Amino acid sequence: MRGKTIAVFGSAIADPADEACRQAVLAGRIIAEAGFNILCGGYGGVMEATCRGCTEAGGKCAGIGLTRFTAQPNKYITRFKAVETLGKRLDYFEKHSRAFLALDGGIGTVTEVMFFWDIAKAGFLEGRPIFLLGEHWPWLVQELKKRFIIKNTYMSCVRCLPGMSALKTALEQLQ
Repeated sequence: MRGKTIAVFGSAIADPADEACRQAVLAGRIIAEAGFNILCGGYGGVMEATCRGCTEAGGKCAGIGLTRFTAQPNKYITRFKAVETLGKRLDYFEKHSRAFLALDGGIGTVTEVMFFWDIAKAGFLEGRPIFLLGEHWPWLVQELKKRFIIKNTYMSCVRCLPGMSALKTALEQLQ
């Protein structure tokens, strides 16, 4: 399963009319067209928009949520599992994903990125990249580098993608 699945992180509360959701639909289509499926939190907002794009392009979408969340999975999710802790949820993403893609999000999205970045720098993701899609991510990465103690070699654990053509190229390289 890992070989054909991209973990996607993004806001659960973004409005479907927002640019973030329009871009997420495109990202979902690109993921499916590249031959991958999606594993995400499974809820609304950017996650639902990405799942919509993926499903419309022939891909499949699974969700991994938390038992304490009351929201229902979005209508594009074909398999959904809820676990008790965030740690178990992150472990599930790690076990079942070929790569990790962060879109527009909030604190939860940044938490997921930081978790996977940390285990990547420790060598636990071996060949499974972390992609950060959008113009806001390079700023965050550079600020972290400037203001925290992060070795230059650890900066290579994440790859900022400026737009959809960069995402398409990155996914083609995963084949």
